[in-house]
Amino acid sequence: WSLEQGLVETDPLEHYVKPAPVSRDEFITPDQMATIDRSLAAGPVKDLLIVAWETGMRPQEIRVIEARHLDGSRIMLPASEGKGGRSRVIYVGSDRAIEIISRLAAEHRSGPIFRNTAGKPWCRSSINSLFRRLEKVLGFRTHLGAFRKGYCTQGLKSGVDTVTMSHLMGHATTTMVSRVYAKVHVDPEHMLAA
Repeated sequence: WSLEQGLVETDPLEHYVKPAPVSRDEFITPDQMATIDRSLAAGPVKDLLIVAWETGMRPQEIRVIEARHLDGSRIMLPASEGKGGRSRVIYVGSDRAIEIISRLAAEHRSGPIFRNTAGKPWCRSSINSLFRRLEKVLGFRTHLGAFRKGYCTQGLKSGVDTVTMSHLMGHATTTMVSRVYAKVHVDPEHMLAA
């Protein structure tokens, strides 16, 4: 843009080689979630992580959920607010997650219900900062997307079929579940039993 506008004579990044993207294959296991449960005190961080684990929501979805999206044990995102301009239904299948979401929705009638310890809605950078701090507390590195992969992997290991799992995760086909989210192959005992 600067070259096209005549603001610079040469492109300072002309010879820069962009590094290849690194796939984040980490996923949360039940043992890691138990560590999180034991290690963290009740509060906004623990609420965020429990709901991420028990719903499989996309990181960008969990940041924007508002009280108006709640419909019993479902979260309804309209097409104007869903990924790719599609509506999204998120099923909240555990009593613990329903309790957290209901409590937060009662506390925050408008705006995002998930807020950090300062009372501000979580944003991408505050979540990234959170996980850098959590690594020291938990003893392992992770990210919010790892909870989604853990949710999918545990669902598949528990017998949920890939079609149902893909719909629970908001995908139109099973491709993403099979190619990206399912980490069942990492568990040798599960693979041997299968």
